[in-house]
Amino acid sequence: MDLTGKTALITGAGTGIGRAAALRFAHAGARVVLAGRRAALLDDIAAEIRARGGEAVAHPVDVTDDAAVRALVRFAVEDGGGLDVVVNNAGYVPPWSPVHETSDDVWDLAFDVNLKGAFRLARAALPHLVERRGAIVNVASTSALRANHSVAPYSAAKAGLIALTRCIAAEYGWQGVRCNCVVPSWVETPMTESFLRDEKIRGDVARRHALQRVALPDEVARVILHLASDEAAFVTGAVYPVDGGFSAL
Repeated sequence: MDLTGKTALITGAGTGIGRAAALRFAHAGARVVLAGRRAALLDDIAAEIRARGGEAVAHPVDVTDDAAVRALVRFAVEDGGGLDVVVNNAGYVPPWSPVHETSDDVWDLAFDVNLKGAFRLARAALPHLVERRGAIVNVASTSALRANHSVAPYSAAKAGLIALTRCIAAEYGWQGVRCNCVVPSWVETPMTESFLRDEKIRGDVARRHALQRVALPDEVARVILHLASDEAAFVTGAVYPVDGGFSAL
């Protein structure tokens, strides 16, 4: 896949799936704008990409701040001459709690990051994506497709992200903009590290997948890249499980 001459903006780019996607997009020739809350991590990834001969710039952002999100999009467009791809990967998993013990603050933050953050970025980016007939790839979760105990805010927000994906696809397809969604299950990331370091938990989680293991971030990043590229030119409004058969069992 050749993305030479294209600019890709990736949120949550400092670790996990976002980091892997940034490396994949850069390897495919894209200029990558790395966005996230932790500047040091973004700088490290940008330096790694440049050391490999790619193009990358870091731009810290809090996706709950609409002014900051709009500034991020302006930076991506002005610095790179346009915007072709947006990957909404920023995420927040709230503390586990049953519904009757979940506070408004926890619920609101889960929605503000996982759903409204993606909405804010899409809203700011869409006029520019229309100009370039670009693509959006949203990162949801299998928690949006099947119930899990004690993560209702996260599950509900990610389910909303799937609905938002379909709405954008329907509204902007006639202008050449595609919008798709990947749905990972358990992935080996800093977000899951505290659980997966326990061998019993890891074994229990692995057995819930047809492939009997958890994913590596790059395995999800490959699908994100495919959906953003011309290889998926006739794919929009799609919800892609990247879950090792988790949702099949």
